Amino acid sequence: MRGKSPKRLSLKKRVTRELSLWALFALDSECLSQAALSPLPLRAWRDPKQHPQLRLIAQLHSWREDPESLRIAFAHIKNKGKLQQLCDDDQVWELVTEEVTHFLDYQSAVDALITQCALRWKINRMGSIDRSILRYGTYELCFKESLPAKAILSESIELGKRYGTADSGRFINGVLDRVAQELGRIERRVDSKVTVSVVHRKR
Repeated sequence: MRGKSPKRLSLKKRVTRELSLWALFALDSECLSQAALSPLPLRAWRDPKQHPQLRLIAQLHSWREDPESLRIAFAHIKNKGKLQQLCDDDQVWELVTEEVTHFLDYQSAVDALITQCALRWKINRMGSIDRSILRYGTYELCFKESLPAKAILSESIELGKRYGTADSGRFINGVLDRVAQELGRIERRVDSKVTVSVVHRKR
């Protein structure tokens, strides 16, 4: 990325998006653990007890009831007092539930865009961490026009480096950069050959 340094997201936004990422990863991993041929679509479960939103709520509740694990998971955040306030804030957990639920409503469009922009990569062949970060970053680029695109890319790359492999940051940067070009969030370069359409609404 060139030009000015990306604006840093607020601590509340970073905690919210990181919890959302964990939720996507948990849902994705559970689907893979069922020996499915493909992790898609997450919303395809028919048993009410297996509905993603119910599993999501249960997962978030278990995390919230385990403050020690949260402190360990967020060890990279220096302001522990503010972090504790956020973890105790009902609005944060409600926002995570709302965000992930909204993503699930548009997952097929998000995944289609990732597939088109991840040249020579099928989404079900990606690592679960990389796939979850790409899904949430693409979702934000589609629906979060108030967030600077460069900040979304920068934060996604950072998450890739923290949770993924040595190559995750570069891979996520390349895919999300093409996604941002297709959505008009950053200037299209002459070497971009991908043409796609996707549901694009403000949220």
